[in-house]
Amino acid sequence: MPKVHINRSILIKAAPEKVFESLIDFRQWAVWSPWLILENRPTVEYAEDGLSYRWSGNRIGEGVMRISSKNPSREVTYDLAFVKPYKSKAKIVFNLVVEGQHTAVTWKMNSSLPFFLGWMKKSLVANLSADYDRGLLMLKDFLEKGEVPSELVEEGMVTYPGCKYVGTTTECALEDMANVMEQDTKELSFWIDNEELDIVGEPLTIYHKLDRVKSQCAFTVAVPVREIPGALPDPFHEGK
Repeated sequence: MPKVHINRSILIKAAPEKVFESLIDFRQWAVWSPWLILENRPTVEYAEDGLSYRWSGNRIGEGVMRISSKNPSREVTYDLAFVKPYKSKAKIVFNLVVEGQHTAVTWKMNSSLPFFLGWMKKSLVANLSADYDRGLLMLKDFLEKGEVPSELVEEGMVTYPGCKYVGTTTECALEDMANVMEQDTKELSFWIDNEELDIVGEPLTIYHKLDRVKSQCAFTVAVPVREIPGALPDPFHEGK
């Protein structure tokens, strides 16, 4: 069966003892887990011995994780078993190494896919790596600031009335997306202000591609306007 390996790391300004306590207390996982936050009301059950917990939800499936071994302030190993969306098992490991006033936290997973899902290995590894990175950032916030500034808001299905817009389209690496989007927005806003165009709605972003495997994305930063001006300078274009 196709093997799956994840290995992600982060530096956290906290003593390894503090990090370790958060990793072995599953009730704290509810605060920084990159998956539990995807559900408004996930079902979570904690074992009386504190060594395992079980979860279920519409988006996160169903499974159980148990601590299999621990070396205080250095390493924690877990056995992970998924029931839904398909049955699978994985070995999870956290390694902690002191680096000055920080603790280097490495989160690893070793698993395998059913043979009939081998075709999705690359996308699965890319998406799980993103999940692990998000989880480590949330753990860092929790341990350094005492809270995670993250919230799930479900707005449901909405109808967009449509618009004419002026925008600029860019393709770049995923890791550059935030900086590129910020720069595109500044340039577009500056031009629209100088042209004194009549803005008729909130700015928007249209995503054309989000490829985690190749780490590429393409998007259009746009502003709804009442009328499109006669000629648009590069790199701006009109759309509907």
